[in-house]
Amino acid sequence: MKNPLEKMEAYVNYYSDTDIKIYEKIKSDPYYVIQSGIVGLADWCSVSQPSITRFCQKIGYSKFSDFKQEMYLFVLSKEDYTERSLKENTFLNNFIQLGNMTDEVLSIDVLDDFSNALLQHQSIYFTGIVESGIVGRLLTYKLRRFGLKCFFVEPTELNDTVFFSQPTDLIVIFSARGPVKGNILGEFMKRSDRFNGEIFLVTMNSEYRNNSISKKILLPNLATFHTSPNLVFQYFAEKLINNIAKNIQ
Repeated sequence: MKNPLEKMEAYVNYYSDTDIKIYEKIKSDPYYVIQSGIVGLADWCSVSQPSITRFCQKIGYSKFSDFKQEMYLFVLSKEDYTERSLKENTFLNNFIQLGNMTDEVLSIDVLDDFSNALLQHQSIYFTGIVESGIVGRLLTYKLRRFGLKCFFVEPTELNDTVFFSQPTDLIVIFSARGPVKGNILGEFMKRSDRFNGEIFLVTMNSEYRNNSISKKILLPNLATFHTSPNLVFQYFAEKLINNIAKNIQ
């Protein structure tokens, strides 16, 4: 079993001040790495997301997800971590189960279909409320690096898109409950027939239906896991980014 903590130690003499901040935080609680995505880890370390990526590359990983996977396997194998409190053990078991469930949903065919459909659009608008919006911002930033024309739209500004939307435009909504009555996204969907492009939805609500939604990804419901939907949304985002990178090569 490779030890990512030893890898961090091996490069400590080459760290910048920012690297030291990341190193000290991770060393204080390696378990935190497997609980968070790159957004959450960067916030916890009080650094930028690119700083996390550069740190991972400096210690021998091509990207954060590779570092996280190796840390996950390492933490799982260590008795002193796996015998933590019952609450942490429960989280770890839930994490494993949730990851397996998500992988079952996000098959290669599903990701290929979603990626190819997304790439057919000239302009892509991501949106989501609060934590769900973080994933939309992440995808906006990542996909722009592939040359895609992406934007993040605040839910409160969604209605404005009907005034300038084109048939080649796409809105991708991240919402655990879906754009239901009573939230801002639900208000937009009441007028969605005025949006000239397509609307995709990534949700955990199997009951949500709307004729304006042309494509939907249904992720595992988190009701029994007592964790943030953002965890699964981020996992989906990372898999989608990797799939798009493969398809545009």
